[in-house]
Amino acid sequence: MKHFISVAAALSILAPFSIAAEVVSTKERAFVVRYTDNTTERYAVKWILDVAANTKEEGGSYVPYQGAVENRRCAWSVDASVERKVSLVTRLGEPIPVTGMSRSLAGGAGKEAVSGAQKGSCAGAKSESDAAIAEARRASLASFEKLAEDDFQELQTAARARAGVSQVTVQ
Repeated sequence: MKHFISVAAALSILAPFSIAAEVVSTKERAFVVRYTDNTTERYAVKWILDVAANTKEEGGSYVPYQGAVENRRCAWSVDASVERKVSLVTRLGEPIPVTGMSRSLAGGAGKEAVSGAQKGSCAGAKSESDAAIAEARRASLASFEKLAEDDFQELQTAARARAGVSQVTVQ
């Protein structure tokens, strides 16, 4: 553990970076599957939209044997992801996670990771990186509702295709 802390401390001095992740939005839906023998299963589905931003400053204002040379560079990246969690809800209302139905949705919130870089320190590039983060957040939110709704339709279609299913009802 001591070695890890010293390596992490050295890295933070050599290449300052920051990582910020936040849950931007969630959506929940439920459906009931009725089988031909009249038994039912209730499923609860939750989608979670996360946006993670990473900012890293490289270089410095002093280069050995060259003196004061400004070679700092600020790089940032923003990535959005959507996680689907499915639970089977018991008669008592207790959710039981169904890991086989839970997954990360391909393409996150329909956008690829956004990245950028600018000469100079990250303090000087803060407005540009903040704008990129805000735009990625906005774009992810804009596509999140449709992504979750399309995925919910796929879950219902898959449930209807199972053997012995007579009806799928949205709650």
